[in-house]
Amino acid sequence: MRASFLLAAIGFLDQLPCSAAQTLNIVAHQDDDLLFLSPDILHEVQAGRRVRTVFLTAGDAGEVSTGYWEQRQAGSQAAYAQMADVSDIWTQSDAGIDGKNIPAFTLAGNPDISLVFLQLPDGNGVGDGFPNTGSASLQKLWQSEISSIQTVNGSTSYTNDELIDTLASLMSDFSPDRINTQDYTHEYGGGDHSDHYTTAYYVQQAAERYSTTHTLTGYTGYPIQSMAQNVFGDDLQAKQSAFFTYAAHDSKVCHDVASCVNARLLDNRRTVGLEEKVVLDGTESRHPNGDSLTDQWTQIRGADVALSDATAAHPSFTSPKSSETLGFCLVVGSGKTRSTPAEVTVVTTHLQNVARNATAIASSHDADHGQTAGKALDSISEVYLYDRPNVNEQVTGGILQFDDDSTIPVGALDNYGKLNRIPFRERTTRSLFFMVTSLSPSTRNVGLAER
Repeated sequence: MRASFLLAAIGFLDQLPCSAAQTLNIVAHQDDDLLFLSPDILHEVQAGRRVRTVFLTAGDAGEVSTGYWEQRQAGSQAAYAQMADVSDIWTQSDAGIDGKNIPAFTLAGNPDISLVFLQLPDGNGVGDGFPNTGSASLQKLWQSEISSIQTVNGSTSYTNDELIDTLASLMSDFSPDRINTQDYTHEYGGGDHSDHYTTAYYVQQAAERYSTTHTLTGYTGYPIQSMAQNVFGDDLQAKQSAFFTYAAHDSKVCHDVASCVNARLLDNRRTVGLEEKVVLDGTESRHPNGDSLTDQWTQIRGADVALSDATAAHPSFTSPKSSETLGFCLVVGSGKTRSTPAEVTVVTTHLQNVARNATAIASSHDADHGQTAGKALDSISEVYLYDRPNVNEQVTGGILQFDDDSTIPVGALDNYGKLNRIPFRERTTRSLFFMVTSLSPSTRNVGLAER
């Protein structure tokens, strides 16, 4: 999503002198940096750091002959020129990787800004690719479903190892002290675009081969739609201005605040029983002007189920007879404008309430002499806590209280359902109470936010 205009070959970008304060951004599509890495990118451009952004895919959306992906490149260039407050004039060169044709562009009015385009095919939301590009995708390359992947113009191809080597070489040539990418900590099906995850996985692998001291930062993608706003004021205005400068070149995105629509889900992950009625909820979706929206649900993963109405805000279905992981995405629209997809994962499993089966066991029990099972106490030195795997709700603070009224403070729990181990000195207790003291701003279902 960034940029391009007047081009003239002037040699290899890796021959340019490098300073210590350099940031290398590596993202999947031409708007990912403007949506997910900004305003950090804005701040770095404004601070005078050398900034280079690498785009792995052409962002073609399966359209390789309409000029769409070339326009997205032009949009990226326009956005970076706007952020740097200079004319949208660029010089073209090559990134300098042996055997690979990789266009690179340097901003004429500010040579500290450069863009690199690998032009690999867009993998579609779930990594199945598009027919016009042979259904190829980064995810399929990563998972060894294909042995190589070719650029959309057919000029270059990469094997898995070649792509990692190429990214590592781009890092070494630019010598950044900061590398920014997308979400490499979560797995496919976590609510983000397949290309976002795969790009980040490749960057993480390449960064392990890059020996210069650096930081590696991953940015959350589509799941931020369910999070509380955290960009305001001048930063928000500057971020919007950069994006809408890009958007003038992209026919598939909104071009101003009034036309932007956002698909929001009440939950992005749920666990339900077998053969149970399940209702999906997209009623949180909003148009900035309050206009009505159209809804389109699509099943993208798991055994096929029948939605009651794929164009309703809250369709229902009956869960399968066996355990499955189902995925659905919602796209809302207004006129010709469509939102980015919001994804929900529904895990179906055999649910059973086993709490009533719990018993206390002692080596011996003699009620007449006061030796009861309740007095058979084991010492403990840690407690495990789990937050619900749902980005909407999160416990951000709490207190563990024991039967002697002693307490232990607890910080924020991992928001993706991972184990949180709370250690303490060994003790015995007949009761344990966990009090939630703070929640994320987006939390609505307080009783479900922890378990």
